[in-house]
Amino acid sequence: MVLNELAKLAESALQPEGRAMATANTLRQQAEWAADAGLDVSEPDLKAAFAALSLAQGDDEPGPVIGRRNTCGELAGLLEGEGGDPAACVSLWEGIHASAASAAEAAGGDPRLEAIASTSGREAGELRSL
Repeated sequence: MVLNELAKLAESALQPEGRAMATANTLRQQAEWAADAGLDVSEPDLKAAFAALSLAQGDDEPGPVIGRRNTCGELAGLLEGEGGDPAACVSLWEGIHASAASAAEAAGGDPRLEAIASTSGREAGELRSL
């Protein structure tokens, strides 16, 4: 799955090291959820989705959203391919959102899983609107 490959790239390319590890671990968890749901996307499509998600949706976005957009831009830059369709990733983001929300509930409201659910839900909506 391309998310696992991206996790390896993120681990070696992003800075600082703690951020690289956290991002890689999140990508690995998302890859596991996607595999469990039978979801996969092409590398060009994933690159296009991360590139689209790196673009601001307004001038008043909160700091964590701006930070996530920067990370999305960096992740897009690590992937190969051109001409991908970000809309092809909507099902992937929706599946990640559903899995993260379910895992957060099962874990008694784990803040990390709740953040993944919230972020993936917002991003799925953005990808749907393209």
